[in-house]
Amino acid sequence: MRILSEFKCFLCLVAVACCVTTAQAGLSDYNSDQLIEILDRTLANSKEYEDHKLTKLRDLKRELSASDDLEHRFWTARDLYNEYRNFDSDSALYYVEMTYDLASRIGRQRWKDETDIERCYVYTASGLLDRAQAAIDEIEEERLDTTLYLMFKEQELFLYTHRDQYLGLNSLENPYDADTEKMLSNLIQGLSPKNPHYCWFVGWYSLRGNKDARDAIAKILPVIRESDFDSANDAKNAYILSRLYERIGDEENELKYLILSAIADAKIDNKEIASLEKIAMIMYDRHDLRRANEYIRSCLKAADDFKNRVRIVSLSELQNNIITAYQNESEKQSRTLHIYFIILAIIAVLLIGLLLFSISQNRKLRLNKTALIDSKQQLEKHIDSQKVLENQLQEANAALQTANNKLKDMYSQAQQHNVKLSENNYAKERYIADIFAICSEYINKLDAYRRNIHRLLVDRKFEELNRSTCNPELSNAEIKELYQNFDKIFLSLYPNFVEDFNTLLRPDERIVLKKGELLNTELRIYALVRLGLTDSPKIAQFLHCSVRTVYNTRQRIRNRAAVPKESFVDAVRSLGVPKI
Repeated sequence: MRILSEFKCFLCLVAVACCVTTAQAGLSDYNSDQLIEILDRTLANSKEYEDHKLTKLRDLKRELSASDDLEHRFWTARDLYNEYRNFDSDSALYYVEMTYDLASRIGRQRWKDETDIERCYVYTASGLLDRAQAAIDEIEEERLDTTLYLMFKEQELFLYTHRDQYLGLNSLENPYDADTEKMLSNLIQGLSPKNPHYCWFVGWYSLRGNKDARDAIAKILPVIRESDFDSANDAKNAYILSRLYERIGDEENELKYLILSAIADAKIDNKEIASLEKIAMIMYDRHDLRRANEYIRSCLKAADDFKNRVRIVSLSELQNNIITAYQNESEKQSRTLHIYFIILAIIAVLLIGLLLFSISQNRKLRLNKTALIDSKQQLEKHIDSQKVLENQLQEANAALQTANNKLKDMYSQAQQHNVKLSENNYAKERYIADIFAICSEYINKLDAYRRNIHRLLVDRKFEELNRSTCNPELSNAEIKELYQNFDKIFLSLYPNFVEDFNTLLRPDERIVLKKGELLNTELRIYALVRLGLTDSPKIAQFLHCSVRTVYNTRQRIRNRAAVPKESFVDAVRSLGVPKI
């Protein structure tokens, strides 16, 4: 049976390889046998995902310690919390408290409310349900805006379902109590499919009956199939879809979307993982004890790293059952192997007897052929020597050809680098010339303004002088002219910047300029990023706007990106080449 199982696994690996090489299909197009192999490989690379997470955390901590600006420290501390919220509950709670303190010092009530909601999540995820309930009760719902209200209800649902799970109250027939059902019913009224909470709330509400579950699957399946399964939201959505399939008795799709949820959790190094635990139980029921044991060990390690004391206890009981079954299976296989060993020993004795008989019969034949063999060996030595020389000559020729090809490639690359360097130098010269022209123009304007002020002073026209210096239209006109000059110069260097930038955004989030506009504020900010100016305070100073405006605009644009947020700035800086 074990050999047959390994053969099936081999066939699955071949099938996955064929799928990857023949089509660019999404993960949701694979079946559960193919996905389980992908999950195994993803878990095997967990150290790489964890190293990536730790590197990001180190960078954020350095950024936090180097900043004196309260708002910047708040946003950096919030980023640290978001990284720790599913990675280490103690650290997550530490940064929740830090963000709350910073929000209080800045005086932003909305930020404090959001931090209070996140504190509820940390308490629930780490098994401190009493503290989570107390934190939920302290939040004033009536002052929350729509976004925070949905966050609050999500954490309330998270607390109720976790509490029922720990108490053993969750079941297919009674997934939640009447109060939770009422809450979900109110929430999903008018909730758009584009809302990130849509699949989660609709899925939980529809667990109450088979018909509701089937209707919900038809609604949320198209949304989830478009996922890349590499984010916490993707993991949650795939998990609730698996619960819906479990509700209607579709075991194949239940396992499929559980695996997709676990893959997403593994990619983001999520330590608060529920899908892998359910997969381990399914593997246990299917007598795939090796996988069940490996998965439950991964769950235990994740729970220990996250410091979830309650989950560790429940997982330990499941692991004990799996290990006991695994040991029984191993003992059964050992007895079978012992029988096979005895049979092989008998066959070996028979083979040794046949071998001795064959040696006795062939000894005479070898004596008669000794002379012929010696002659043949001498001839073979000469042939081998000639072949060695031929092989050495061929290897030398091949090495020479390889060296020539490498030289050609290096020469071609050097030419390409020279062309690109020349283009960049020419573009920089043009840009510097334009800047000097603008500076010269502003110097002339300032000199004319100085002469006019001097004339008014000499003529003692103080009222006219006062009106001239108090008029803000002059600075506004200069700023507007600065924007126009910047737009013209930048677009003369990067004429396709707007089109190239829009390719980094989701199709429904792309920027459409008004008639007569060359660039708007969002595009000017990222035009400066393209030129290498990534510091938000400096960008705000250049554009004569607030640092908060720059932070919000950059955050909003990253949320609309079609590429990963962490690589968005690098993608912008690589857009296009200067026009010659």
